[in-house]
Amino acid sequence: MKNYKHFILGFVTATFLSAAVIGVSASGLVKDITAKISYEIKTVLDGEEFNPKDTDGTELEPIIYNGRTYLPVRSLCDALGVSVGWENDTKSIILSTQPNNNNEDTIVTINGENKITLGEINLYLGQIKNQYESYFGPNVWEQTTEDGQSVEQVAKDNAISAAQSSNLIGLIAKQKGIKLTDEQQKGIDSQVNSFMSALQKESTGKSGITQEIVKKTMENQELYKLLYNKEMKDYTVDEEKLNAILDQNVQYKRYQENGYEYYAKKVRARHILIKTVDDSNQPLSEDKKVEAKKEAEKILVKAKAGENFAALAKEYSQDPGSKDNGGEYTFARGEMISEFEEAAFNLKPGEISKVVETGYGYHIIKLEEVIEPTEEDIKAIKDNEANIKTQAIEQLKLQAFNKKVEEWQADYKIEINDEIWKNVKISEFEF
Repeated sequence: MKNYKHFILGFVTATFLSAAVIGVSASGLVKDITAKISYEIKTVLDGEEFNPKDTDGTELEPIIYNGRTYLPVRSLCDALGVSVGWENDTKSIILSTQPNNNNEDTIVTINGENKITLGEINLYLGQIKNQYESYFGPNVWEQTTEDGQSVEQVAKDNAISAAQSSNLIGLIAKQKGIKLTDEQQKGIDSQVNSFMSALQKESTGKSGITQEIVKKTMENQELYKLLYNKEMKDYTVDEEKLNAILDQNVQYKRYQENGYEYYAKKVRARHILIKTVDDSNQPLSEDKKVEAKKEAEKILVKAKAGENFAALAKEYSQDPGSKDNGGEYTFARGEMISEFEEAAFNLKPGEISKVVETGYGYHIIKLEEVIEPTEEDIKAIKDNEANIKTQAIEQLKLQAFNKKVEEWQADYKIEINDEIWKNVKISEFEF
């Protein structure tokens, strides 16, 4: 993936280009600028002569010093339609045909007054970029989704949507008379200081994320909580809708069908794994799978013959998580892959399984003991069941709240500056 650079806003270094034949290389495009050492300057752009003009429309005046002719690099680049920036690491002037987006540019307006700048959206872009690359790797931006949309566009949509929602909620909350207390404001200020301190250690300074932006975002987050609590304090659960959600939760249904003790009971078992996947969890060839099964069957013979199972696990097992402790795991139902779990729970203490195949490979399992559930174990299962139900209720409450927000949003006009936004590249973003 190409490593593009963003440009520093407000580049003011007093640098001039000597008037001579200069090749300006910018992302593959070369523009020839021809200048004569005189009071006249001739500029040729893509083979055609033209008179460069400054941003205010006036013709660009050369500067004569010690018999040489100079042009201001910023004004010249504006005339050529080329962006210019300063790269501090290499102490270089960077010219590019890519738009030099200004972090103070307004990307979104709400009701024509409330503005969301590129710098503010960058706060969301940075977080999303880190999350995507953490999960999917740095080349994720070259990928497309199942429906053919670029991953980059999906990420951008998420970022701008989050920024819009945050600002919209802040406006709605204030309109409904919700205000932050002095104590809440003090807490936000402390969080902002901590965030900015951490950001300054990691930041290249190119994102345009200011303390004011971070404070505004955190204030909107707090206003969201206050608005949500105010609007949903009298919410009544629709039992039919709640049951529909719970019916889709496999774990909740299992608790209902099998009881608490069934899932609170644990076993302590050892196993030996001969893998049928590589270190990247990609399947091995069929030939290698056959070899793996033969090896597992040979080890099974040794185990059935009475050889020390823990020692066999240390010698042969390819499971790094349990190899060093003799292949031992203690677990309850629902914690292991289903084939492994079923085989282990169907054994008697001291009994050794046949070769069990899972998506990881071939296992040989020995049950050491069955651990009957304590009252504390059963309570933990009940607590988990209650938590599943609480989450389902919160899901319904959030759906109801979002419906209210959609209704309120009808009173707000949201406009996006597509000309700037379309040129923003998350793959090029730097904190």
